[in-house]
Parts: sequence; C-alpha cells; structure tokens
Amino acid sequence: MNRERGAVIWTIGVYRETILDVCREDAQMALRVAERDPGVLGALLELACARTGLSTAFYEEAVGDDQELYDLQRLTVMEIVADPADPGPA
Repeated sequence: MNRERGAVIWTIGVYRETILDVCREDAQMALRVAERDPGVLGALLELACARTGLSTAFYEEAVGDDQELYDLQRLTVMEIVADPADPGPA
C-alpha cells in the first residue's frame, strides 16, 4: 500500500471517530448526521482532514478515484448513521 492511500485510510478512520464524537455530544448534530446533511458531513470531513494533515481536496479526489476507498468511507459513515441517537424531548 502506498503512503498516500494509507493516509486516506487513516483519515477515513479519523472521520468516523470525529462523527462519533460529535454525535455523542450533540443530539441535534446526530440527527443532522443521520439525515446525511451534506454541510455537516462536509464540515466533519474538513475537521478530520485537519486532524490528519491531509488536504480535503486530496482526500475527496482519492476517494472519488478509488472504488475501494469510496466503499470504505461509505460503509464507515453508514454504520454510524444507521441508528441515530435519541435527541430527547423537543
């Protein structure tokens, strides 16, 4: 595996953890993630990329060009959004 692909896989893991952390702490954000709000998911991806030092543009290009990376990201995020957190009373 080349270094760049490894960095993208690492960032996918950090993206997953970033989403989980935010969803645990903020029920409203968890709902937005469950609804697959592109603005929220994009912001969380930017945060994950900042944490790993990989540019968001490079990450998006790599995932877009590699079906295996795309599937890994999709399955990783789908695992999280399958069961949204209970937001509690409105």
